[in-house]
Amino acid sequence: MGGGALMQGGRIILGCIAAWVTGSLAMTISALATGAGNGTVLGVVVTFLTWLYFGLLPAIPLTVLAFVLWVVLARYGATVRWWYAPASTFCIGVVLFSDSFDERLSLLWLLIAALFVGAAFWLGAFGMHRHVRLALPGQPPR
Repeated sequence: MGGGALMQGGRIILGCIAAWVTGSLAMTISALATGAGNGTVLGVVVTFLTWLYFGLLPAIPLTVLAFVLWVVLARYGATVRWWYAPASTFCIGVVLFSDSFDERLSLLWLLIAALFVGAAFWLGAFGMHRHVRLALPGQPPR
């Protein structure tokens, strides 16, 4: 992936923004399935904006976590594959929502949402590349 290591850090932020919006959309769909929004366009928009707002609460620390993880992996010149993003998103989701598993949040819904959120992160950060070698700014190639 071209553009240099400094651009790679910016792409991590773009991937986190894409994951935040996709996660908010997934939560909006889940809320609408339970009757939120009253079936009106305004209700759907308000529900989505509400989830965008409340999605910032986990999005900010998870963005910091993703950035720290990028720095650690890039320090060693690691190569990451596309499926790491959905798999790690699922694992993080299980940890974050482990006390919420009931009739409203099933493991299957979390798996589906994690696939979309992880894919949104990967596409936002790295595009259609199947694997990417991470690098820090000024780091010589290995």
